[in-house]
Amino acid sequence: MSLNGLISILFGLLLLLFQKETLQLVVMYFGILIFIIGLGLLVVAIRNLKQDRSVLMIFFESVLSLTVGFILIIFPKSSIYILTTLIGIWAIIVGIIHLYMILKLNTLLSKKILPVINGLLSIGFGTVMLFNPIEWARLLVSLLGILSVAIGLLMIWFSFILRSIKVKEVPVDQDVKQ
Repeated sequence: MSLNGLISILFGLLLLLFQKETLQLVVMYFGILIFIIGLGLLVVAIRNLKQDRSVLMIFFESVLSLTVGFILIIFPKSSIYILTTLIGIWAIIVGIIHLYMILKLNTLLSKKILPVINGLLSIGFGTVMLFNPIEWARLLVSLLGILSVAIGLLMIWFSFILRSIKVKEVPVDQDVKQ
C-alpha cells in the first residue's frame, strides 16, 4: 500500500509540475484512441461491404473518427481550447434547460431553490469557461494533481497504521466453539 501511495504522489507531482504537457499528452492519447476506433470501424465497413451489408453509416463514422483522431494528435493545444469551449457551451445549455424545466414544473415542485441554484451555477461555470478555457483545463489538472498527492499521503499513512496493528493468531487445529 505504501508503494501505491508513493506512485500516487509521484503522479500528482507530475500533474502539478507539467500541466501544459499533461494536457497535451491526454489530448494526444485520446486522439490515438479515437483514431484506432476509426480504423476498427473502417475494417467493419469493409467487411460489411464484402458481405453486401449496409456500410454507409459505419463508413461515415469511421471517416469522422479517423479525422477527429488525426486532428487531436496533430493539434493537441488547439484541441484543448475547442474541447473546453464545448464543455462551457454544454454547461450553459444544461443550466438553461434546468431553469426552463423549473418554470414549466412550477406547480409540481414544492422546493425549487436547489434546481435554481444548480441551473445558475451551471450557467455561471459555462460562462467562465468560455472566457478562459485553457486556464480552466489547467485548473482541473491542478485539482487532480492535488487530489492524487493527498490520496497518496493517506495511503502511506494508512499502510503504517495497518503495520502497527497486531493480529491475534489463532491456532488452526483448535476447534471453534459455537
